[in-house]
Amino acid sequence: MATDDNDSTRTLVAVSFNMHGYNQGFPTAEELVKNFKPDVFMFQEHWLTPANLCLFQKQLTDYFAFGSSAMSSSVASGMLHGRPFGSVMTLISNNLRKYTETIYSDERFVIVKIGQHLFVNVYFSCSGTVKRLFVYENVLSDIAGWCDRYRDCKCVIAGDFNCDIDGSDAVSLMVQKFIRDGSLVRCDELFLCQRQPTYVNEALNQAGCIDYVLTSATCDVKKFVIVDPNINFSDHLPIMREVVVSTCSVNVTNSVESDRFKNIQYQLRMDKANQAGCYHYTGTHLSPLITVVDDALQACTVDTTSDAFIDCIEQVYGTIVSTLLTASSMFVPTVKKDFLNSGGTRN
Repeated sequence: MATDDNDSTRTLVAVSFNMHGYNQGFPTAEELVKNFKPDVFMFQEHWLTPANLCLFQKQLTDYFAFGSSAMSSSVASGMLHGRPFGSVMTLISNNLRKYTETIYSDERFVIVKIGQHLFVNVYFSCSGTVKRLFVYENVLSDIAGWCDRYRDCKCVIAGDFNCDIDGSDAVSLMVQKFIRDGSLVRCDELFLCQRQPTYVNEALNQAGCIDYVLTSATCDVKKFVIVDPNINFSDHLPIMREVVVSTCSVNVTNSVESDRFKNIQYQLRMDKANQAGCYHYTGTHLSPLITVVDDALQACTVDTTSDAFIDCIEQVYGTIVSTLLTASSMFVPTVKKDFLNSGGTRN
């Protein structure tokens, strides 16, 4: 990690890589550490079960990990059969721990905040997946909601998009719209010399560009390289970029309308909320109100229309509303209001 002359900014080296399985991708990860010393790793398709997620922390000790397994439901339903699939994991250098906030983890995307930048690590479903279009709309809506919530942050969205963004099919058009609505730019278009295949499967004689890095238009991207490692058992190539990140604290003002995604309406997605965190926060802040109301009732046993009692009720009401709004902003993601209108069921 290079520190700029201004102590409030740092140039981070970030690598996105579809491992095609942890055991196949790990030798490449070790080579990347040796050659580039990345500050941030954004891994897709590690295929690990929940019990084995600790391998990242054990074998890459200079990093702390934040992510999930897509195998949780398969493990819970009984004996594993068939090939493993999916999952995303983001690793951040221990040197950045004090600047890092873990935001959200899902089996298809992980969000961490480093300084005033959101790093979104994403893995989309491949062709042939059941209800693939719905999965894309679901994930893109979730990411848009989180980006809007942290609207004072710049975004770096990277991973395996499993589509040609320049295509004309429904999935490609949906990603193109997401890029336009979010005022995002593609790093492969900023650095035209790096427009080359990121997926290469010699056994199947297939190649294509399906891994991308999207950033806010205001992001300062110093370098973008599609790496061809000496050791690589994955069928994807790692993507490395250098991004200048501000580590200054900026107060988020939710009352200001965001220019990004400004034409999209959002709703709370309680089924994807951090319910434990939400319940704890609201319980801690709302429980004292019981005593406040009891005291007010005892003081106004005769006249509940008194100014003192009315003021107490208004104060309690305001506290409840403020607490619920704060809890929702902290623990509940928002999604595009009409995204569930498409066919399928919630994930």
